[in-house]
Amino acid sequence: DAMAFCQWLSQRTGRRFTLPTEAQWEWACRAGSAAPLAFGGVDADWAPWANLADVSFRAGLMHDGVRQQTGGLEHLMLDGADLSDGRCNDRAVVTAPVGSFQPNAWGLFDLHGNAAEWTLSEYRPYPYRDDDGRNAVNRGGRRVVRGGSFYDPTRRSRSAARLDYPAWQRVFNVGFRVVCGIEPPAGVAAGEDSVGEDPGHPSKPRSIQRDPKGRSLLAGDFQRTPPD
Repeated sequence: DAMAFCQWLSQRTGRRFTLPTEAQWEWACRAGSAAPLAFGGVDADWAPWANLADVSFRAGLMHDGVRQQTGGLEHLMLDGADLSDGRCNDRAVVTAPVGSFQPNAWGLFDLHGNAAEWTLSEYRPYPYRDDDGRNAVNRGGRRVVRGGSFYDPTRRSRSAARLDYPAWQRVFNVGFRVVCGIEPPAGVAAGEDSVGEDPGHPSKPRSIQRDPKGRSLLAGDFQRTPPD
């Protein structure tokens, strides 16, 4: 479904949209940081930055003795509640609107928590190789999921943390974001170009971040869509 959306969007816009590889995803998530999370360590107060399993999640699962639901599925309450962090309160029980928390240093929202994210990459052991077929679009197998969700503690939401699911499986706390490939204009170095205007600052060009291979990640324009 995620790749079908990318194909539809590509046809609609005339630009090439796809899911990020897990290398692209981690590069964008870290935004230059070597810490476990883009904003610090796993013991930091992450509430301003991320929607993870916290006090709100633990308490909100039960209301008048009835289990709450998301995505039409009952939570695995005991598992999620037991893993939640009682020190922090992000004030969201399940998913929150995109952009509710502070972005990373490159202006990208919700890379940690809210909804975990599909990547293009097939799950394989490290070392990572971009040319070994793991990023082939038409392969089946298990695909890497990154970022963690409202259901996950910080250790499962680190920049380097990897989960995996069969490519066909719909998972109640997993969504996706897309990347758009844009060729750099002639004479412009990677990471130094701009396109359009920042909606919040009409006179300010909107920056494009590039991964080490020159593929572009449009800062601030990512949207994830958790499944119903």
